[in-house]
Amino acid sequence: MRCLRAIRGVTRRDRMKNENIRQEVKVVEMREKIRESRLRWYGHVKRKTEDDLVRWAAECREVGTRRRGRPRKRWMDCVRDDGRQVDLNRVGDRVMWRAVSRRPDPP
Repeated sequence: MRCLRAIRGVTRRDRMKNENIRQEVKVVEMREKIRESRLRWYGHVKRKTEDDLVRWAAECREVGTRRRGRPRKRWMDCVRDDGRQVDLNRVGDRVMWRAVSRRPDPP
C-alpha cells in the first residue's frame, strides 16, 4: 500500500482510505490476486493425469496421529475457502474455468 500511496502522492497525514487510493490507481486488492493465482494453479493440478506427481501430492493425505492444537491450514483448505465463491467442479472446461476463476483489473 505504501507504493500506491507514493504513486498517488498521498501521505498518511492526508487520511485517505486505502480503498479510495486503490480505486484511483485502478489496482485490485492483493488478496484477490492471490486467490486468482491459487485457483489458476488448482485448475492446472486437477486437469493433470491421475498418475502425475503434482496431482498425487495435492491429493495425498497425512498418515498417523496429528499434533495437539489447531491443525495447520493447508493449500487445499485455502482452495476450498476460495471455492465457496466459485464452483470447483468446472475445472474440466478451460474456457469456463478461466471466466470463473479470473477477474479483470478495473478499467
